[in-house]
Amino acid sequence: MAQTVRRPKSLNFAKSAEKCLHHIIQNVDPDYDYVPYVGVTLGEKRPHFVHHRLDWSEVLPYAIYGAILARDLSGSTEGKKIEQKQRELLLRQISPLDSLIYTRKSPWNESYPMCLWEQSRALHALLYWYMDSGDERLMNIMSNMVNTLFKMSIQTGCMRSFSPDIINHIGMGAIALGELIDPLIKYYELSGDSKAYQLGLGLAYYCTDSKTGFFGDDGNILDNQLYRSAISVLSGVLRAGRLANDQDLITRGKQIHDTLSSYVTRYGATPCTEPACSNMELIYSAIHLAELGDLEYYDQIDRYIRNQTSEAQFLDESEWDFNLARNGRILGKDFQWVFGEYPDQLETLPYDYYGDDVISKSIGGFLWTDFSEHRFVPASLMLCCSGHAMRSYHLVVEKMVQPTIQGFDINFHYSYENNLVELISYEPYIGKFVIIPKQSCHKIRIRIPDYWRKSEITVNGENITDKISNGYYIIQNADPNKEYVFKYLLDCYETQESVYVIKDSVINYIKQVRVQWKGNTVVNLLDNQSQNPKRIYKRSHLIDSKVEYEDMIPHVSSKHIYW
Repeated sequence: MAQTVRRPKSLNFAKSAEKCLHHIIQNVDPDYDYVPYVGVTLGEKRPHFVHHRLDWSEVLPYAIYGAILARDLSGSTEGKKIEQKQRELLLRQISPLDSLIYTRKSPWNESYPMCLWEQSRALHALLYWYMDSGDERLMNIMSNMVNTLFKMSIQTGCMRSFSPDIINHIGMGAIALGELIDPLIKYYELSGDSKAYQLGLGLAYYCTDSKTGFFGDDGNILDNQLYRSAISVLSGVLRAGRLANDQDLITRGKQIHDTLSSYVTRYGATPCTEPACSNMELIYSAIHLAELGDLEYYDQIDRYIRNQTSEAQFLDESEWDFNLARNGRILGKDFQWVFGEYPDQLETLPYDYYGDDVISKSIGGFLWTDFSEHRFVPASLMLCCSGHAMRSYHLVVEKMVQPTIQGFDINFHYSYENNLVELISYEPYIGKFVIIPKQSCHKIRIRIPDYWRKSEITVNGENITDKISNGYYIIQNADPNKEYVFKYLLDCYETQESVYVIKDSVINYIKQVRVQWKGNTVVNLLDNQSQNPKRIYKRSHLIDSKVEYEDMIPHVSSKHIYW
């Protein structure tokens, strides 16, 4: 049995994932096959879980891969029976005729035409489920799904797309068809199915061609396409470009990434105020760019993860204040997508869940968050946010320790343990990072972040500042169980950040905000002294360098879930 250890109270992926899994397992309707709710409305005096037409085909996959990743990160076994019921429900939503996912009619929604965005979500869920279980049935389903999509697609030169009537039914807009690229390429890598490769690469060329009308020559979004949908194209484009060794496609993907991330604060606040989802997309495209040699993108990922992504998690019940909540329902055109055809006069929605435990069941979920506060608008504690926060954390964990022929590379600096090494981070309290190899190792390469370099860096007391080469420091012939202790100064400093928001599908600049940092961690927003309990970055105590500790049981995953 694993022993409890005392570790610095730093960013803890396992602890966050365990809380998130608890929410995912609570966010189900046992009266309707354990289908999940699209999200939770926290801004009303009667908070409630929200049913929506998307529950059956888009939201269900978020629950499935969110739970898989949360379990892999935390080791929790909570809710396995519910998870199994949701997996069975997903298979029932997939047509035996064409292996595509469809939304069935239910008491709160009518059926509607096939949506390519939802096919991508289903494909993600099936891929993660397969990597988690090795169930070969899933490969057969994915093969049939890809075959159907390939037959539906249209080839034009090197590009592939779909007919206008199919594209017009994409709920997230035409540009969202590019969301299919990444899971198609991942499926190709697992199966060798050339149709998946042809379709994925062809869609990458189509989506990034300026003549298509999605992105301009400067990399910006055209024709009021949704920002959230536009960034979903990026990881697939870069993955396809790397696989095809197409430098032009990679360059175009980098241009779009840099342009769209320019609307995001350095700490990860996005104009769409969906950081758990949007940061995930940008984190994954940044991983591709970092692996292609631009190490600065690792720091971008680190800032997003430490700050806006982690701050988007709902962890404190006291944030919900009855006196600040709205009487009756929150209405308005911006939220019409949530309540659809329900009349404004209804005090409660007939199939939503209004139990006294809504707030407690919401703890651990991730929600819409603007540059300074959580947003308690309708359905904003969304299951997609929780699923994608788990993807962000898992993607970083996958890339944190990379095995090599001679040993391994360390690319991120969080507390983490696997079969090769234990890493212990003392941030954001002090600049200290400990590496403990579990076996003899010829070469360990450790990436040295830019913010470490503002002072002298030592390893076990020896100055190694001048021994850093190409962004990495190398430990040769590392001894097992020996502690290699890195020490550096965590500098406190301020930046001015530009905040953008989206109004009527247009990205608008709204203000500057002064941000106080300690290393790569935001400790305070100096221009936002609101006392609203929804305020984020309540971290001023971190300016003091006294280390806080917590007891924990380390989890070492035995799975090989690698996207």
